[in-house]
Amino acid sequence: MIEGRVYRGLVDSGAQVCLIAKDTVLKNHDSSRIKKCNVEIVGIGGGVNVVGEIILMMQVAKDIHMDQTFIVVENLSTQLLLGANFLIKNRLVLDLANKKVLQEQPVKINPTNGVNLNCDYKEVKLVENIDLKPQSSTVVAYKLDADFLNNKSITNIGIFSDEANLDKNLLIASFIIDSKCDKFLVPIMNFSDSMIQLKADSVIAFAQKLNFTTKGGLSEKGREWVPKNVGTVNVENESLSEKFRMNETDLSTVELAKVDNLLKDYKNIVSMNDEDVGRTDTIQHKITLTKDTAIKQPIRRVTGDLANQIEEILLKDEAAGIIRRSHSAWSSCIVPVKKKCGGLRLAIDYRRLNDLTLKDSFPLPNLTDAVYNLHGAKYFSTLDLTRGYYNVPMHEDSIHMTAFSTSRSHW
Repeated sequence: MIEGRVYRGLVDSGAQVCLIAKDTVLKNHDSSRIKKCNVEIVGIGGGVNVVGEIILMMQVAKDIHMDQTFIVVENLSTQLLLGANFLIKNRLVLDLANKKVLQEQPVKINPTNGVNLNCDYKEVKLVENIDLKPQSSTVVAYKLDADFLNNKSITNIGIFSDEANLDKNLLIASFIIDSKCDKFLVPIMNFSDSMIQLKADSVIAFAQKLNFTTKGGLSEKGREWVPKNVGTVNVENESLSEKFRMNETDLSTVELAKVDNLLKDYKNIVSMNDEDVGRTDTIQHKITLTKDTAIKQPIRRVTGDLANQIEEILLKDEAAGIIRRSHSAWSSCIVPVKKKCGGLRLAIDYRRLNDLTLKDSFPLPNLTDAVYNLHGAKYFSTLDLTRGYYNVPMHEDSIHMTAFSTSRSHW
């Protein structure tokens, strides 16, 4: 019930936020309470038009009241949608076995009695490796410990994410399953602006035997979460062989050892992140003009969160020594491009500069010849330069021609 009105809605643990239809707000609530918000809603069927956000008083049970923020959208297949943030905030659990939403009622125990963690808690692990795209949600497969599955005294199992050690940018809603369910699919959300990699058999949550009270709440034995390390990849501690997932190849133990030694010998040239960009010292790029006329293009206006993202990326590039602030009379336009995997890539529109540039003439490798040269080879691999465009430094005499501008800065 919302502000005295009963609604039928959809509970979706795969959604990051709560949604409500614009028509529903206009009909039943004060539309003047809708405030602007810079939120982009994208689902399986594509994006939806966001009108704004509104805070509504919500009642989901006799004694459960709360203020809930809803994103107001133009079109919604149901009156409202309750996402994972609603479940987490109000400590609600999805009972997938009985198709109910239950409120968590932890039971306090006497510390002197102790808790048999081996019996009461079991690890929930990922079935396979997953790459979580930035600012997105995906459904992944989990598996339960066999001891829980073979225990006839257990009928309902609570699945709880490990708040203490789970990556702060990841979100998994708590839920309940039937003990007969050995594998199950559950949404996991990445709120960060970068890719997060989780490995197969990573402990992502914990399973706990549950009993139900007559009021429909949950009765637990022991603590709610057991602190354990979640298998999020720690880039600093991960070996290069692990980073390249060499254990997933068909190489023998001896061959893997050779590859590991090879990677160690050349570890200084391996990029560890997008800011770890190489730079050759064998050549510099120099621009020769057909006509020495400074180009100054009008700045393309970008506002809101996108403008902030652009400036944050430029500051990172400045800190990495890739770009520097400029007072050049030249100025080309910056073009933000959304990556397929999420995130943002910045490009510069240098077409007018290219029109004034004296072109180089040199032969390109022939693809047919390249494939022919692979004949007889046993091992194949690929190499890719991190942000390869920046690996060749500009000649000092040409740097001023490559200047570009945003509405806030000149580089």
